[in-house]
Amino acid sequence: MNNPPTTATTPLLRCDICRLTLSDSNTLESHFMGKKHQKAVRSVDLRAQQEGKAVYLTRLGTLKLPEVHSYMSTFGTVVNMQLGEHKDIPGRLHHIIVEFENEEVVSVILSKDMREKHKVEVPGSDPRRFQAIKICERKFKERARSPSPPVCSGVSHDQVRLRLALLGDCEEQLEELVNLTHLNKEEVQQRVDICKNIQKTFSRSQFSRCIVYPFGSSINGLGFPGCDLDIYLELGPPKEISSNPSSLLNNIPVSMTEQQKVRAAMKLLKEIPQCARLNPILAARVPILKFVHRPSGIHCDVSFKNRASVRNTEFI
Repeated sequence: MNNPPTTATTPLLRCDICRLTLSDSNTLESHFMGKKHQKAVRSVDLRAQQEGKAVYLTRLGTLKLPEVHSYMSTFGTVVNMQLGEHKDIPGRLHHIIVEFENEEVVSVILSKDMREKHKVEVPGSDPRRFQAIKICERKFKERARSPSPPVCSGVSHDQVRLRLALLGDCEEQLEELVNLTHLNKEEVQQRVDICKNIQKTFSRSQFSRCIVYPFGSSINGLGFPGCDLDIYLELGPPKEISSNPSSLLNNIPVSMTEQQKVRAAMKLLKEIPQCARLNPILAARVPILKFVHRPSGIHCDVSFKNRASVRNTEFI
C-alpha cells in the first residue's frame, strides 16, 4: 500500500488588521507596503492594540521584509508589521515594528538570554553572512494635545427671561433685551482684530495684496454674543513665485479656483497659533474654510466667492 505523498507545510501569513490571509512572503511585503494597509493601521488605536505585544527592530542592513518576517515567525504568530524606510538610503529599511499575537512572545524575544543574539541570515551571501539586528520594546510617547479653544460665551435665554421679568415697563424690557443680545464695542473690535491678524499673515506671503473683509451680523449691528464671524478673503494676484523650493505656495496658478484658494489659505492660516480646528469645506456650492479663534472661541467662516456679501452688509 502506497503512502500518500507528504507536502511541506508553509507558515500561515495573515494580516489581522485587514483580515486577510496571504499566500507567500512577497505578497505579504506588497500588502504591508500598500496604501490600504497603511490607512487601516492609522484608523485603529495602536496603543491599545500593540502595547506589550510589539517590538521595535532596527539596524537591519540590507535585509528585506520577507527575511525579517521569516525570522520573527520562529518565535510566534506575527499579526502585523509596520515598516519605516531609511531616509538617507533609498530602498533600505530603517526599522520595522512587529506585532505578535500575545505578550509571552515579546517577553522571550526581549529576555536577557536572547537580547544580543538576534541574527538574520543575509540571503544570497557566500560564505553565509548574518546581520545582527537590534530589538527593543515598542514604546509609545505621551503627546500633549493642544488645549481646546474655550466655548464662546453666548446669550443665556434663562438670564434674559429673568432680567426681563424684573422689569414691568415694556420700553424698559425692550431696551434691556437689546443690551443683553447685541455685540458691544469690545466684541466687535475683537472680530475686527481677528481679520487684521489674518491680513498681516497673508501680507508676508505671496498674497501680499490680500484684503480681508468681515461681513454679516458681526458688523451690521444684528449680531449677538457667540455668533459666528463671517470673513470674505480677497487674495488678489500672487506675487512672482519664489525660487525657494520650500516655499509653501510654489506652483500656485495665477488663476485659482475656489477650492485652490481654500487650500492655499489653509496652509497660511496654519501658521497662526490662534487659528485652531481648521476645516476646509471643498464640496459645498460655495467652498469655505472654517476655523476657531483659540483665545475667544469664536467660530469663523472664510469665503472667497465675491464681494456681494460685503456690499450687502454695508447696505444694511
